[in-house]
Amino acid sequence: MVEFGVPDFIRITLYSLPNFWEAIAGTIILTAVGLVANQRFLSPEKKLREHTIYLLSIFFGGLFVITQELKIHNLGGDNVYDPYDLGFSIAGLLLSYFLFQILKPKFRPS
Repeated sequence: MVEFGVPDFIRITLYSLPNFWEAIAGTIILTAVGLVANQRFLSPEKKLREHTIYLLSIFFGGLFVITQELKIHNLGGDNVYDPYDLGFSIAGLLLSYFLFQILKPKFRPS
């Protein structure tokens, strides 16, 4: 269906893209906080591997965005369920995971 002269796939993409970026930005922020906390606050024998921090950030970021999309909470504002938003959120989480595998971010104290 074409609404206002815009094809559906463009309208869906434009409406759901913020969820994609929210998932990516959230996992990047969680990863940065996790890497800093790991380096600064944990003793050497309790430090986590970077890969573990990446997985934890994906898990907690995913927990937030997916429960928000399923309307379990409204911490990000009054949300309306849309399966495309959920799909874009999951795609953002997956892309974040693959980016972490390629870039392997680390904390380097100055």
